[in-house]
Amino acid sequence: MPTHKVLSIEAWNSPEGWTHNQTFDTRNDIALPLGDDGYPSPRVVLKELRRIGALSPSSAGKCRVEFQDELVIDEQGGCQDSYNVEVLARSNNEPLLLLQPIYQPQQE
Repeated sequence: MPTHKVLSIEAWNSPEGWTHNQTFDTRNDIALPLGDDGYPSPRVVLKELRRIGALSPSSAGKCRVEFQDELVIDEQGGCQDSYNVEVLARSNNEPLLLLQPIYQPQQE
């Protein structure tokens, strides 16, 4: 089960949309099981974020989850598929939290 670092997002809104200004480490890491599609379930993501206090109980029904695919270069110079999980406010798409997978070295 992959572990994810939870970051809060400071962003500003412009006519082009939201722009990330800065992220802050919340000092919370969460383990999320992956589904058959290779991503954690959005419901599980939101439930775990509420459990650790990164989202309030009143956020229920007010947030949505987006997955952003990317390629990561590992220490040996190889590429691996990765993703970030972004939690957004449903009302205005404001980015609230970013979850980044924490990669563990492969055991040989």
